[in-house]
Amino acid sequence: MTRPDPTTLLLARAFPEAPELAATQRLDRFLQHYWRQRWLLLPGALADHPGLPDLLDGDELAGLACEENADARIVFTTGQHFHQETGPFDPQRFAALGDADWTLLVNGVDLALPGFEPLLRLLRFVPDWRLDDVMVSFAAPGGSVGPHFDHYDVFLIQAQGRRRWELGDRCDGPGYDRASDDGLDLVSNFDPAHVVHCEPGDVLYVPPGLVHHGIAETPCLTLSLGLRAPSTSDLLAAWVHACMEPSGELPLELDPPLPADPGRLAPETIELARRALRDALLRNLDDADPTRFTHWLGCALTQPGRGSAPDLPEPMASNALAARLAAGALLERSPGARLLRHDDGRIRSLFVGGQAFPTDGVSDQALRQLVDGGAIGSRALDTAADCVLATELYNAGWLYLVDPGEERA
Repeated sequence: MTRPDPTTLLLARAFPEAPELAATQRLDRFLQHYWRQRWLLLPGALADHPGLPDLLDGDELAGLACEENADARIVFTTGQHFHQETGPFDPQRFAALGDADWTLLVNGVDLALPGFEPLLRLLRFVPDWRLDDVMVSFAAPGGSVGPHFDHYDVFLIQAQGRRRWELGDRCDGPGYDRASDDGLDLVSNFDPAHVVHCEPGDVLYVPPGLVHHGIAETPCLTLSLGLRAPSTSDLLAAWVHACMEPSGELPLELDPPLPADPGRLAPETIELARRALRDALLRNLDDADPTRFTHWLGCALTQPGRGSAPDLPEPMASNALAARLAAGALLERSPGARLLRHDDGRIRSLFVGGQAFPTDGVSDQALRQLVDGGAIGSRALDTAADCVLATELYNAGWLYLVDPGEERA
């Protein structure tokens, strides 16, 4: 029996007013009419997802918030005002929180606990490099982080309890003002245009820039799957940095000769500097070797996210890895690993964690399976080059071994 495409499962119950739509048509409708444009509630989208209610609970989340280097915070609600404390926390802090009006948020939970990979695979209708970490929040009744907007697409999965979401317009709409409340980046003058209620298994999609405000109606656990993309300024800064190799060129002539006032920044100097930078940027982009630019972009888009640098194992030789796989072990992708492949008909490339790995002699099957994820056994590695590449990724921490009978991370 053919397994369903995981990218269509998320939308299987979307658009109940059009039951005749096939799975791919539902995805097309979402991408055409909602993606990056409008919010969409998906009632019961993950109600049948195995393991969703048992991924973790509030106590486990609190335990993660107490670990060293935890990216965690607690937001308190007092009327229309909010304030926060940042972690890591002492376990005794949670005993004093009370029964209402607070929210605990922890980033990178998928890097610390198993079981999140099937959820992330639901989002493979967008490029892998856009997948960010999973943030999980546990809120007591009345808990909230205030009306705000994000700079990225987000799918909000209700795992436990009930949450009310108030949804407004885009952040650049009339009447909205940015407000800072104890370091929280909020929106003032928020008047919601829509209100929806999420229960376990419901999913709410919110596009970038849309103001939204979630309030816990019961103790509840919400998963936030963010899909980020670098801004133009991020890419520009990275490309300029990549171009800043010593070139041996002479200094720019920015000063007109015989200035009337040596202590003055002359308009001619400003124009010369602006023109020189513009010409340099255009020259570096227009004249960039395509292979070099592809190499740079692949490395830039697979840079590890926050907290996702892997733990390095004891180095292993490729023949030792092959022996482990032949004995029944499997290779799994490490949480937070970002892999991209590129093939333009001339050059094949593999980018992982901000690095390019050689692919000479590597089979197409192995390259695709490494990037697409899932367990990798000995039959997926047909050539010696396949095993060498898998060993390099293992030694770099981007793959890990699971022996027969051992629980996967």
